[in-house]
Amino acid sequence: MTKVLFTTPCQPFPVQFNNVSLTDQASQRFTQQQDIFTMSGHVHCYGMHLIAQNISAPSIYLEYPTWDYFEKEVRKGYDFVGIGFFQTCTDIVLDMCKMIRKLSPQSKIVLGHYGALAFNAYYPEDFKKEHCDYICIGEGVYFFRQLLGEPVDAPISQRFFPRCGDGFPWLDKHAKGNTTFIIAGLGCPSGCDFCATTEMHANQRVQLFTPDKIFETMKNIFRTQPDTLCVIVYDEDWLKYPEEVREVGRLIQEDTEFGLRKLNWLGLSSIESLSQYDFDELPLTGFKNTFIGIESKFAPQEGYQKRTATLGAKETIHTLQDRGIATTGGLMLGFDFHDRVNIQEDINYYVACGLTTHQISQVVPFPGTPLWYRLKEEGRVFDVPWIEVGFYGGGGYKYKNFENHELQALILEGYRRFYETWGPSA
Repeated sequence: MTKVLFTTPCQPFPVQFNNVSLTDQASQRFTQQQDIFTMSGHVHCYGMHLIAQNISAPSIYLEYPTWDYFEKEVRKGYDFVGIGFFQTCTDIVLDMCKMIRKLSPQSKIVLGHYGALAFNAYYPEDFKKEHCDYICIGEGVYFFRQLLGEPVDAPISQRFFPRCGDGFPWLDKHAKGNTTFIIAGLGCPSGCDFCATTEMHANQRVQLFTPDKIFETMKNIFRTQPDTLCVIVYDEDWLKYPEEVREVGRLIQEDTEFGLRKLNWLGLSSIESLSQYDFDELPLTGFKNTFIGIESKFAPQEGYQKRTATLGAKETIHTLQDRGIATTGGLMLGFDFHDRVNIQEDINYYVACGLTTHQISQVVPFPGTPLWYRLKEEGRVFDVPWIEVGFYGGGGYKYKNFENHELQALILEGYRRFYETWGPSA
């Protein structure tokens, strides 16, 4: 019988200029630079959990394995080894591929997730064939079912995913998991030129779960794990689909077991997608928290569709918070339209939004995206270590009006200014 090994890159992961873990989103991104109130946490790689749960072939999934443990599994001679990774860990993954080729040459290697998009765009064909057999760009369940000869249109299920969590490390070194995922869909049709998610799914949205399945899975989570605080309904911009959101809200309101007393969810949104709603209806859907890609105060006039709406970002965020909906947002520094005057205006506007938690990062031309191809054509993309191709790694290209170290200093300044204005997030 065909056997499959799924794995993330082996630990330890590299660190970037702010010296925090790539697997700790709380300290790396959302509560950075908040002194003793900087939270620490852990996150899981849910995509491969989803794939493993939806193929018939027996599989093992290693999350953040040591090299010794990974080698032990490779020696068992799996038919397929699937590695899902971020581009920052590419060097680790290349060494893992070499180990597989040496210790289990009959194993077929499949590379996936965002790192696969970068790998596919960056390396020549002979190098790619040397290190892997298949590259999965797109929805992984369909890809693996097709690869294994299984029915590609069989229903998708999402059972028990591990839970992630954040906390103060001086209260609890290992934060308890209290938040988990339901994957509603993948991809985004908004078409931002820097967006790897858009490119991964060819500017399309792939729906994985219907509203009734989201609702039933959410209930099962709260029923079997009653200390769950929130369920993340993952979709790059789920609020873009009001018929789905409203149907889940209706089911929650009519539920007599939990209802709005217990069931709640976090969803990704945009200023554009939120403009489709009467803000008073959103709390009644169970909507508790959202991540909004603000990007820049100037994003609407620069052609970024997700920021286009009658109500601005600051007004939208304050309106949500007035209704008890927590907000997380992101600012990106280093666009070509940023100069030494308006970048300060951008930071000040972002701070004035008063988000609950937030991230400030630099523009990155992710390999495989339209932005990367344009900048490469302009001769502005550098050959840099993979660890530098990320939110806090250096970007890997020549910014129009800034040096990289200046943007990194502005990121830290922006975090500090936000903290000194609003205080800690928790």
